Amino acid sequence: MPKPILFLLLSLLFSLYLSTCVAQSPSLTCPLDFSHVLTIPWNTTDCQRYDKSADSKNSCCQSVLTLIGIPLAHRLKQTSNFRLPNLATSISCLNNLQAKLNSLSLSSNLTSLCFDPNQFVINNETCAGIQTTQDWVSRLGPSTALDSACSSGLTDLTRCDACVAAGFRVQKQLITLDGNSSHGVYCYHFAVLYAAGIVNKKGPESDDALSCLFSLSLRSPLSSKKKRHTVALVLGITGAIFAALVIAGLICLYIRFGKAVKGGEVGWEDQESRPKWRPNTGSIWFKIEELEKATNNFSQKNFIDWAWSLVKAGKTEEALDQSLLREEGSGMSNPKGIMERFLQVGILCAHVLVALRPTILDALKMLEGDIEVPPIPDRPVPLAHPSYRMDGNGFTISPTLSGLQIHSGDMLR
Repeated sequence: MPKPILFLLLSLLFSLYLSTCVAQSPSLTCPLDFSHVLTIPWNTTDCQRYDKSADSKNSCCQSVLTLIGIPLAHRLKQTSNFRLPNLATSISCLNNLQAKLNSLSLSSNLTSLCFDPNQFVINNETCAGIQTTQDWVSRLGPSTALDSACSSGLTDLTRCDACVAAGFRVQKQLITLDGNSSHGVYCYHFAVLYAAGIVNKKGPESDDALSCLFSLSLRSPLSSKKKRHTVALVLGITGAIFAALVIAGLICLYIRFGKAVKGGEVGWEDQESRPKWRPNTGSIWFKIEELEKATNNFSQKNFIDWAWSLVKAGKTEEALDQSLLREEGSGMSNPKGIMERFLQVGILCAHVLVALRPTILDALKMLEGDIEVPPIPDRPVPLAHPSYRMDGNGFTISPTLSGLQIHSGDMLR
């Protein structure tokens, strides 16, 4: 076989071998899911202007670090591992994260600008020799300050402060165990991952973890979307139920009214020569003649002023119908006493000064005799009283410009 052909075959076989190894190698496959980068409403403002100032760059890198910390916390709970197994996996994950950031129209070099891929690779030198949660428990014990302070309710500022303080206490313990204060940042990252992935009941993507543990700047809380969806669902269901009840009620009224007409359950009245009917709805329909009789032909007499004068003069019985003056029982339990009390409460409720009117609750108690009716105050002048007018008109120029012109001489004390 000619040497060129043999060389070509060997090259082809070697290429196939390399591609097979790469495809089968788990180290080049990132175990972290970065879909949350597109779903969590995190504030991308600092990353859009990261090159404008050092503060913007630091804030952007902190936000991107949180975006890595969220899936690391998930993985910690699933595998008990705090970090990634090797450098190739770390590089693969940073590339995946950068692809998500690119889809948000952010700079294409954010991950390389903010991180060294080695910082996410686990080793015994990271923090106190801890690599797994088993190492954590063996060095700190089964329970730490994080377990009691960071389990839930971290959207409350007081509880969040307590959780952060617990994180610093655990960090101090880890630095003491490690013996190298330069590892303090990594030890604090371990404390945050443990609190978010293991301790907190709601998980790394909850408001608790994002706003408190990771301190991620959010455009709006995650719970607000859920609440809006829930409110819309509740309102929709409530509206549908209400509409169904209204329709059912109208159908019932129609059926009942139809039966009432057929059965003669209607009121009839003679008006001129044509009989007219009115439905028996439970309320009273007054005719003009009845209203004229009740108001003494629509008299302009001030009934409140008239009743007040009689009560003040001790002639309350003159304001009552003769049929209500029976002396039955004793004290305020007889019809006369009851009606006198009703009249006094009515005068109080009609007082022109709101401050002198009883509340509805007090008025009901007075009517029922639970509390005494207080002395009747000064005359309750109604708004139609001439004292509210200067020249026969309640307004001088216009209601907007002048308002009511109240005569100060007749003001109630």
